[in-house]
Amino acid sequence: MMCSSIVSEYQEARDFEGFEMELLTTLTLECPVNEEEFLNRSNQELTDLVFSKALEHYEKKNKIVSQLALPVIERVNQTQGEQFKNIEIPLTDGKRGLPIVVDMEDALAKQGRPIKLEARKDRLPWP
Repeated sequence: MMCSSIVSEYQEARDFEGFEMELLTTLTLECPVNEEEFLNRSNQELTDLVFSKALEHYEKKNKIVSQLALPVIERVNQTQGEQFKNIEIPLTDGKRGLPIVVDMEDALAKQGRPIKLEARKDRLPWP
């Protein structure tokens, strides 16, 4: 829905530069088309492409967050697991930060999936 709104608004105004900026600021996504493609593709084609690229970007960020966080969670769990059940993971989108609290054993058992689920609850645009 968000991708469709962005595409519709900027394609209707024929504002490629605004479209590029909106993708960067809202979805932290590089524009997947050049100006000619933006002006000549159908609204649906462009929406599908932006959604596909946003989903790909989202999954890539999930993987990176898990790769960075899991070794730390594992180390804390091994050295202080008897003292703590949960761990706080600081996440940021470059503008705001929000700590995500997850159960260490659950995060390790599920390869970081609980991190993504907690971030979704707080409506972060990532991971």
